[in-house]
Amino acid sequence: MGIGFFNPLLSFSNTEGVKNFFWFLGSLLCFFFCSHGFSESIPEAINRQNPSRLFHEGRIEAAARLAFEASLRDPQDWKSFKILGWVALMKNQLEDARRFLQKGLALNPEDTEMKRLLAICYYREGKLEQSADLLNEIREGWTANLLTQLEPKAFDMLEPQTTVKLDESYPFVIIPVKIFRKKVSLFLDTRSSFTALDRALYEKIKEIRLLDIIALQFWFNFAGKWSIRARTGIIQSMQIGNMKIERIPILLARWKGTYLFPQHVPLIVHGVIGTDVMRQFNVTIDYPKKELFLQKREASFSERSFLETKDGSVTKLPFYLTPGGQILIQGKINDQEGIFFMVDSLDVGRAFTFSEWMLEKFHLPRYGGWMIGLRRGGRYPSIYTIVPKIQIGNMVMENVKADIGKSYDFPPAIDHKQGFHIGAIVGNSFLKSFIVTFDFQNMVLILQSKKTAATDQPPTSPLAYQSTLAGIDESDN
Repeated sequence: MGIGFFNPLLSFSNTEGVKNFFWFLGSLLCFFFCSHGFSESIPEAINRQNPSRLFHEGRIEAAARLAFEASLRDPQDWKSFKILGWVALMKNQLEDARRFLQKGLALNPEDTEMKRLLAICYYREGKLEQSADLLNEIREGWTANLLTQLEPKAFDMLEPQTTVKLDESYPFVIIPVKIFRKKVSLFLDTRSSFTALDRALYEKIKEIRLLDIIALQFWFNFAGKWSIRARTGIIQSMQIGNMKIERIPILLARWKGTYLFPQHVPLIVHGVIGTDVMRQFNVTIDYPKKELFLQKREASFSERSFLETKDGSVTKLPFYLTPGGQILIQGKINDQEGIFFMVDSLDVGRAFTFSEWMLEKFHLPRYGGWMIGLRRGGRYPSIYTIVPKIQIGNMVMENVKADIGKSYDFPPAIDHKQGFHIGAIVGNSFLKSFIVTFDFQNMVLILQSKKTAATDQPPTSPLAYQSTLAGIDESDN
């Protein structure tokens, strides 16, 4: 490189030329250093050292790995134990969650969020007194009072498994159950924290044990909902198929019949079965055959069966159970990883519903129109978008029409309370194409395609996990 290369820089006064020369040289060295000196960008390098930031960005597995490394380097780092406990709780690894959160609280006894997380962990373990003690410490006495009145043997099951034919209301999962010998229909709602009965039903069933009117801060804080006041109770016995489940805590809701639910459902539905009951089982919803299969979560998997497939029509996805009781999976939008999808078996929109945050993040267009409101009846404006590419596991969908969520889809506090953004909702218009299994023992969501499921064999032989399914049937959307 000859001196002639620098002549333009030196064409002004000597002082100005020297300044320009050093500015150019510094820029050149910075370019080569950044191009060859780093294997990753500077922000990435910073993020790698900050587990809390990774967690709030939704990169929770990477956050947990770094938090574990940080806890080994500094056993006094309570923030790392908090992240480890939070992630373990979402994975339903309750023993690990309890151990990490207890260590974190020993180092920082004033952290209210850690106390609430540990209270939820105790509740899931059936340690109701310990959970209530923590809730009293953070001044959530109403909820603590509820827990002290629940029997430790809640959700006691008398049979290892059962199969039941679903009520006709495709694609909604409506389960016929018996409560004190009275046959009623309940929605299966994978987004609901609680199992709930409507007023029209519980006013007729005198055997329901009524508890206090409480502010449900415990669960609803982490569900991203506002705290509400409602009455709670206990059903001493509920029967699904040939299985009896005893001592089920319930929320006694203020709505009647299908008030909050789709008007075209041909029968009155008196409530919902939420994730508090679901997580006691491994749950299989056979949408094509309209059957529900429940198996006690601790039972041997040799008792379960699925079809072995050679055409790659089964996919397996890890899922998380948030502190608020919602089920989350991760997928890709336009090839970007780490997007959280909330699974909602009672979502009445299209296969996918996107948050406003996702529209801004991916610069997605808005389109307008009118549709029939399934939740409340009547016409209302529907705003939707077209997503170039959605990937869940190895299922790839292109140019997908998705609703834009309303306030009840993505409550204002939901991202803050979960600790990270929830980008989209996976609804029943997507799920109905599969046999869907929520394996709460291994925290895996299994999707078996409609094509394979249409055979005469029952969804019951050891599952060969293969995940190369491309595309889904959207003809019903």
